[in-house]
Formats: sequence, structure tokens, C-alpha cells
Amino acid sequence: MNNKYIETAITFARLYGIAETLQPWEYLENDKFKNIILVGQRNISKMTNRIFSASLKQK
Repeated sequence: MNNKYIETAITFARLYGIAETLQPWEYLENDKFKNIILVGQRNISKMTNRIFSASLKQK
């Protein structure tokens, strides 16, 4: 299995654990939960790309 996939899965699991501690979620169907994770992943990816692009422009 791809090591980066495992690292990402662990990060999301930790984030879910933190969120669950602060405010428990109702049971979510797998598809709905998957969509929440995918939206979060896309947002993080876009943010990372913007940061990376900005750092390249500064060099």
C-alpha cells in the first residue's frame, strides 16, 4: 500500500478523533462520511498547492 496514503489516512483519523472529542457526530453513512473526507482532502490539497506555488515564486 502507498505510504503516503497511510500517512494521510492516519492524519484524517486523528482529525476525526479530535473533532469527535469536541463535539460527537451522529452516525454517518459511509458514502456521506467519505464525501466529507474527500471535500476536506481537496481543500487541504488546494491550500498546499497555493503555499507551494507561492514559495516557488519567491525563489
